[in-house]
Order: sequence, then structure tokens, then C-alpha cells
Amino acid sequence: MGSSEFIGGSGYLGMSFDSEIGLISLRTVIGATGSARPSDDIFEIPLTVLTDLGVMYGVCERTSYSILSGSVGIGVVWVKKESTTNDLGTATIGIPFEVQAITIPLPVLGIGLKAYGNLNIKNPFGGVLICLHFSTFRKVEKPGK
Repeated sequence: MGSSEFIGGSGYLGMSFDSEIGLISLRTVIGATGSARPSDDIFEIPLTVLTDLGVMYGVCERTSYSILSGSVGIGVVWVKKESTTNDLGTATIGIPFEVQAITIPLPVLGIGLKAYGNLNIKNPFGGVLICLHFSTFRKVEKPGK
């Protein structure tokens, strides 16, 4: 009985709209996780593949060169364990969330740090990403200013 070591990776694709009523976001996360003993062949490690699709509502604070935001919402998570014979895996409802900080060095490019996750009964998960943001970043005038 050796110790286990966690492996994994994920990809994230999302879009957000900062409206007068708040930050509205749609995102998808696809990730794979597994655990292995040091003697295991990396190509033979059974993986769990997670796919998350979520709609979120949140708050956003902007300056001329940065954005801070946080969102939470409702979503669906599909969990597929490599060792099961069910090709589609199982689906469950979850609560996606994320917090991000973005710096805007160019009018159309942002570089950020994002902490994200999904709370659900099948396989809750989370992670941290370094992100590139492509947009027409604009300063939003707050009412009364």
C-alpha cells in the first residue's frame, strides 16, 4: 500500500455581461482527475471526467485597469468515470461559483486569476486558473457619478 498522488487538469470557457442589474455569466469547465501510486504507468490511471455547464449572477467592481468579480448560480455537472460502462456518465445539479481578479494592460486584453468550483452531491470540485480575457473592456459609469 503506497501513497496516492493526485493528477488532473481542466479547461474553462466562459462569457460575461456586466449589466445594470449585475454580472451575468455563462461558463463551461471540462476537467479530468485521477490518483496514482508512484509505480503506476500514467497511461493506465483510471480518470474521472467532469463537465460543468453553469449560468451565474454576481457583482463586479471596475477601475480603468482592473476588474474584481464574484458569481454564483445554477448548473449541471456530468461525471464520467473511465472504469464504468455507462458511456454518458451521470448528471446532477450543482452550484457553480467563481471569483476573479483581472488586470487590463491593453484595451482588448485582460490577464487574470480565477478561482472556480461547483458544489454538487456527485463530485464537488474546484480549481485555480491563470486566464486570458479577450473583450472590448469599457469603463462602466455607475449611476450617480
